[in-house]
Amino acid sequence: MSRKYTIFVNHPSYCLTDCEPKGDGLLAFQYIDRLARRGHELYVAAPIVKLREPLHPNVHLFVVNTVMRPSWEFPSGPHRIEFALRVRHLFKHLQRKISFDVIHQLNPVTTGVNLFLPAKSIPFVVGPLPPSWAKESASRLGLLAAYHSIFRYMIRWEMFRRASCILIPVPGGRDIVPNIHILRSRIKLLHYGIDTKQFAPKNNFPSATKFDLHVLFLANMYKVKGIYDLLQAFEITIKSVPQARLTIAGDGPERESVKRMVDAMPDSNRITMLGSISRDKLANLFHSCSVYCLPSHGEPFGMTALEAMSCGKPVVATAAGGLDYLVDEQGGVKVPVGDVEKLAEALTRLLKDPQLCRQMGNHNREVAVSEYDWDRVISNLEEIYEQAIQGQ
Repeated sequence: MSRKYTIFVNHPSYCLTDCEPKGDGLLAFQYIDRLARRGHELYVAAPIVKLREPLHPNVHLFVVNTVMRPSWEFPSGPHRIEFALRVRHLFKHLQRKISFDVIHQLNPVTTGVNLFLPAKSIPFVVGPLPPSWAKESASRLGLLAAYHSIFRYMIRWEMFRRASCILIPVPGGRDIVPNIHILRSRIKLLHYGIDTKQFAPKNNFPSATKFDLHVLFLANMYKVKGIYDLLQAFEITIKSVPQARLTIAGDGPERESVKRMVDAMPDSNRITMLGSISRDKLANLFHSCSVYCLPSHGEPFGMTALEAMSCGKPVVATAAGGLDYLVDEQGGVKVPVGDVEKLAEALTRLLKDPQLCRQMGNHNREVAVSEYDWDRVISNLEEIYEQAIQGQ
């Protein structure tokens, strides 16, 4: 696409980062950086920024400082309001000398922040929106409960009404938008992307005689990630596959509880807990496993599963949330949420069949390259911008 856009990016939630284990911030950075590398000019407002590498020259970053300090994990309501007002002031200032083609409020979408922007004549793109099951999982942790209020619903409705395009990462995410024709027609599917060169298979795929019976779990340590289900399933699996190993990577509030459970298991010597892993080591971690397992109770998308797929690995996951759309029957085995027996059966089946693992891994690699490579995702986003600008 030859046309270059001038884009105002509002990223009010969490942080913007190229190195921290903050999925939304990492994805936002990729959208911004890759658009800039295609020649688009971006003006980006964010409350928290942590970058290891310099931004592309086409990215003009504005760190919006507020009196109400934002939380690294979850910005508070008062902070969001103050942030929105300050972004409004910034946008009006920039608009005096810059003609913007589009405004994009990136993921995760903070309800109502865009309503402060005085830009009715400029196309507004929102998303990709976290699907409804992601909020349900969060509410079980005592978070985002206010979304159930009438006031929040009204604000969200107004946000959707103003949006030219509403982006969702998986088809099932449509249920977050009210079932009204004028809004449904604005929904566009935009997958999250992956660097298929960074996350690529190793050339020397192990032969059947050297097949390592190694299961990998990589996620933040929350109960909803299914870590306790996996530990129970692994206890069953190891009875049929005594040489199986399990590696648990990631950190979080459940880490100590998980460690106690592991220590109490009779086969604890077959389980390794690595803690946090830097992003530059992730590909090698995926290479080391035979099967990737993420038995999440409601994953918004399943980025680590996609990373494993891009590395040519089979996936065992739950038939829930984004994983239900991401993993197909040719690339993995899906089980019901919380079904420890089925999870153990799936792990045992793959660990006992190296050829099946190889076939599934090859299929997953093809899917990652053909559907989720960042070049394809950014091309789709450029088309969405053009549709928004043309009023389609």
